[in-house]
Amino acid sequence: VRAGNRLRSPTNNLEVWCRENGREDLLEEWDDPDKGPEEFTRASSEKARWKCRKVKCGWTWEAQVGHRTKSVRPTGCPGCAGTVPTPTNNFEVWCTEHGREDLLAEWADAGKRPKDFSRGSDAKVQWKCGKCEHAWLASMSNRTNSKHPRGCPACAGRVLTATNNFEVWCKEK
Repeated sequence: VRAGNRLRSPTNNLEVWCRENGREDLLEEWDDPDKGPEEFTRASSEKARWKCRKVKCGWTWEAQVGHRTKSVRPTGCPGCAGTVPTPTNNFEVWCTEHGREDLLAEWADAGKRPKDFSRGSDAKVQWKCGKCEHAWLASMSNRTNSKHPRGCPACAGRVLTATNNFEVWCKEK
């Protein structure tokens, strides 16, 4: 018997599929108090609540059942993936664990806290260069990109300043 995306069959449900396909991890992460995995097919578009089974994380989130069971790139814990800030996985923790205290020292956004953002966040915050004192807006992902992290645009010569402008350049030539 089918009710929307819910399936009430004793043999064709998420719980059975998980056990038959070695995905007991999904059953361990199931954390929905209102509905059980036996009420859904593995491809259901309905959302359920999940809780990360990693002790260090323990993040709780909602996701579509079908997104968790996809054969190619199934979704996992957004806390562990760094897409949401958690107490154990956020910009502040990342900076400390990766020896990037310089980024924390340049944080200049009084209205926001580094621990309220993930390392890959696209939210823009205020920074202030420790060398030249230039202030600018940039995202955490801009500052932490593994291939091309960005620093102070003034020190890199990408903005006009009293010491970096056409007039100064002409005088130096």
